[in-house]
This record gives sequence, structure tokens and C-alpha cells, in this order.
Amino acid sequence: MKAKIFLFVIIAIFTNFVSGSPIDTGMKTWYQPNNVSFTARLYGDEFEMHFRTDTDHEIVKEEDGWYYYAIPGFDGRLVASSNKVGIDNPPSASYKALSSGQYAAQMEAYKAQFQQDCIAANNWHQQKRANASGGVCTLKIGVILVDFHVPRHYVQANGDYPFPNGYPKHYFDSLIFAKESGWFDTVANAGTYLSPEAEKVYGSLCNYYNQQSCGKLDIIGKNGTLPEILNPEDPNHPGIPQWIYLDSTFEYWPFWIRLF
Repeated sequence: MKAKIFLFVIIAIFTNFVSGSPIDTGMKTWYQPNNVSFTARLYGDEFEMHFRTDTDHEIVKEEDGWYYYAIPGFDGRLVASSNKVGIDNPPSASYKALSSGQYAAQMEAYKAQFQQDCIAANNWHQQKRANASGGVCTLKIGVILVDFHVPRHYVQANGDYPFPNGYPKHYFDSLIFAKESGWFDTVANAGTYLSPEAEKVYGSLCNYYNQQSCGKLDIIGKNGTLPEILNPEDPNHPGIPQWIYLDSTFEYWPFWIRLF
């Protein structure tokens, strides 16, 4: 099976706005694993998402793949009740439920810090542009490879654990830092590269930002022109990066963090 690959890219990307990017699916039909349908709307931004039925009951999707009516937890974070959406009656606490208390305060702190970071990044970019005097801005970044905890039901359904340690470091060096703009193909012929998923992927992160900036932004590794994944090498497998393991699932992390 294919392993899911996640990259946390430590990168200061310039921006001219300091608010979240909204998303709104509108009311649409969703399905439980047993194909029971219900109508709900998913809306919000990087910091806080709402998932509400057409009767204004807040819901959450759990790691087991089922949608449950949401109720406030001990720290104010919305958690799943035992009632499944479209199957059981909604608890009264799920009606227009909102996060509160400690969790709500934490999210407000995240928002304030995000706004400060955006302003600082914009100021940094303006200074970089001024220093470049119309030339190319060079941005040094560090890339950390992380592996999230995989829920038990996922392992049972797929028969194995999708740990990505089989991918050599040079795959990620190419996918992030390569200057060539050709296909990262499934066959390692002259001028082409193997991609981690054995699929055709065009260019690299470096290529993308260089093209989007009309050649005015160049991304390199933190030590200069040499590409660099920051993970240490696995002592038992030469050439293989040692991934950082996070003991929580991908869904556990705040939505705005998972965008990077």
C-alpha cells in the first residue's frame, strides 16, 4: 500500500494579510460508514472549524470513521458523544455547541500569535525585496519529516502500518530543493527521478515558488546551496532519514498547523 507522506516545512512565506482563510462547504450530504446519510455544513478557518447539521447540532468525525454529535469536553474542546449522527438522537449539549474555557482561550492566543507572525513575515519580505534591489530573493528553509500516530482501525483495515521509513533522503532532497523542472518519473532514466509514491510529480517546491514569483524567489537548504533534510540519518539504515514520531494522529493537531 502507499504510505502517506507529511512534511513540516519551516518556512517564512511573505503575506499581506493577517486573518484566516475561510472555508464553507454549504449544506451538503455526508455519509456514515454504513451509508446512512445526513445533511451538514463544514465551515471556519485555519484556527477553528464548525461542522453543523441542518438542525444546528455540532458534530465531529472520530478516528473510527463515524460522525458523532459533539459535546463540550473538560477543557472546553468539543469532543464526540456516544450518539452517531443520523442514527441516534442528538444530545441537547450538541445544539449550537461551541468550544469554550481553556481551549477557546488557547485558540485566541494562537490567533494573536499568528497575526504577529504574519506582520513580522511581511516586514521581513519587504526588507528582503529592498535588499535584492530588483534581483532574486534567496530563502533558506529547513525541512523536518514527521510520522503521525496511525489509528488502530486504519491498521486493521489496511493490514499493515504505513510507516514511511523506506524512503531515502535523496527523494526528499529532490522533491523539495531540485532545480530541474522535469518529471520525477517512475523510472530512474537519465534526467528523471524516482518519486516516493512511484507517481509522476512535476518539479519541486523550489521550482514552484521560483515560477510563481517569476524567478524572484530562490529556495535553498539552511546551509546554503546544498539541499538538506534536517532529520538525522537512521543509524541502522544508511541513507534513510530517521523520521520524528508524533504520538498523536494527524487529526489531533490544530487545523492551522496541519496546513504547513
